[in-house]
Amino acid sequence: MLAPDGVPSWVRDRKEFWNQTEEVDSRKNSCFGKAYTIVLQNELTLEQNKAIVKIFCMKNFVAHGHVCDIAIHEPPEDSKRKDNIHTHLMISSRQVDKVGRGLKFRPLDNKKFLMDLRAAWAEDVNTALMKAGRPERVSHKSLAEQKIE
Repeated sequence: MLAPDGVPSWVRDRKEFWNQTEEVDSRKNSCFGKAYTIVLQNELTLEQNKAIVKIFCMKNFVAHGHVCDIAIHEPPEDSKRKDNIHTHLMISSRQVDKVGRGLKFRPLDNKKFLMDLRAAWAEDVNTALMKAGRPERVSHKSLAEQKIE
């Protein structure tokens, strides 16, 4: 769990945070978080991938007052597919403050915000690949936008 500085300690406790969040947003159609699944890079180590995820979350969510719950999944040792390392991010829809509750942040559902996130992710990954001496690069653009069939 990543959270802004100065928030109550319970905000960093996964179970406590999401339970309290669900209580505040108790309407049956409430949205208390936004989930993202992001493919990580097989060309990088687990530690390098963890560092990218942390940097990305700190810059794009925590710096703006959100809690970021991170789960990274590696393929099991006996898996035939070794290329499925990925992360699940759960981002609080409310910004948190010194008492642990804040205003809803509506842009989490905005298409432009999502495209900006994708561009930021690509930039962070490419920086890590470059630092690792890897020639590969990723793009946030669709294959059609890249003119790749």
